[in-house]
Amino acid sequence: MRTQLLLIGAAVAETLDHLYKVLRISDTVGLAAPQIGLSWQVFAIEVTEETVKDVHPSIRLYCQIKPQPLIYFINPEMEIINSEELVFYETCGSIEHFHAEVSRPKEIQIKALDRFGKPFCWKAEGWLARIAHHEMDHLKGLLYTDRMFPLTFEYNKWDKENYIDEKKNITN
Repeated sequence: MRTQLLLIGAAVAETLDHLYKVLRISDTVGLAAPQIGLSWQVFAIEVTEETVKDVHPSIRLYCQIKPQPLIYFINPEMEIINSEELVFYETCGSIEHFHAEVSRPKEIQIKALDRFGKPFCWKAEGWLARIAHHEMDHLKGLLYTDRMFPLTFEYNKWDKENYIDEKKNITN
């Protein structure tokens, strides 16, 4: 369905830079090429310290949320290492202002090429595994709504704003 990249050159580097720019502008932790109109087997993940701090501490602990410097995955192949399923809410830049519970494997491994065409192997568990699996789904034309528990699908536009206001009131 999606095109594997055979050569890593200037055009690919420019596209990866654009993918990163859109990731940052959209305030998300992962973005796949199909989300910006390219049918390439490419995605990027970045979880900043600030993003981690914005998550409620109990959720941070339960989901094993930790920072991840920017990483690109070109022509990724994923293997499930620990098939124990973790259920938690997911959102997506392709379906703004909604979330739903989705079951994802606890631990995964991805073999891919980096932005320079060098092969690497990356292991992740918890939240990072969830993000990577979510982005791999985009490469297959799937959204989290294809995997969600339907009765948990909710409008959540105000959740983040309300949590931020709650934090401000606590610190004032």
